[in-house]
Amino acid sequence: MSNPIHINLNTISKNMLGNEQMMKNFVGMYLQHCHTDFEKLREAVLAENHEEISAKAHHIKPTMAYIGASALGQQFQDLENAGEEKDAITSITEKFHLLDSDFAEMLEELKSLYDSLS
Repeated sequence: MSNPIHINLNTISKNMLGNEQMMKNFVGMYLQHCHTDFEKLREAVLAENHEEISAKAHHIKPTMAYIGASALGQQFQDLENAGEEKDAITSITEKFHLLDSDFAEMLEELKSLYDSLS
């Protein structure tokens, strides 16, 4: 796997005690669940529901620490704050589109890591 931009391989390895099978299981489950959670966030943004935007971003944010994606974690925090502060939907949508692109790249990095593990 080439050097990832969004995830930190050392963080993932450390969190899984260096066990490759645990890493593969974790990443596999993570790929399933984080995609579903992100789609719920997308639905909240499309529905222009500030409370749900904040809640869904808050739900996803801490999981970024497990994969060492601190920059993405900050983007989720910013979106959570925007929902809490009832920022203009245009501003929230702009933040979400940037996050959407970075999140998709992160998913590709995780998929590549998953495929590289035995």
